[in-house]
Amino acid sequence: MGYYDLSHSMGRWISFIYRMSQSYVDQYFKRYNLSSGQFAFLLLLYREDGRKQDDLAKAIDMDKGTTARALAKLEASGYIVRIRDEKDRRVLRVHLTDKAREVRKPIYDVLHRWNEVSVLGLTPEENQTLLTLLRKVSLNIRDQKERGWQAPLRDASELLEVPQYHKE
Repeated sequence: MGYYDLSHSMGRWISFIYRMSQSYVDQYFKRYNLSSGQFAFLLLLYREDGRKQDDLAKAIDMDKGTTARALAKLEASGYIVRIRDEKDRRVLRVHLTDKAREVRKPIYDVLHRWNEVSVLGLTPEENQTLLTLLRKVSLNIRDQKERGWQAPLRDASELLEVPQYHKE
């Protein structure tokens, strides 16, 4: 039986970056009673206030229940209000409050700082390559998910220079 070398696992590094980003964001956002699971909704609403709750869930690729809970916390903290659509009473529209508008700059400042921290030591070209590759991987994963994870796959070992699986 062999073992899987995690030091060569893309998932390991993406997971590490994700956990560190959440820790960083939570550290700064706790003074605003915000968590890493909530601020993404504010970012979407800063671009387009009054979006449908279901559209926010789709934009973040989050299930409706988790979205509803995150928005309920934002509402309880005074950052948003949810209002029934006048034309379609089944639809909830999410609107920013003045309190949410007041924290816009600090939120963007923290996220900008995280981006600076995370690419420290990369050239502008390396940073652009990294973003391009991450977008490609993300689109590939989204496509696979939409196909029910059934799309034909190539043997990844042919594509990589580093070994993925080692035999003992």
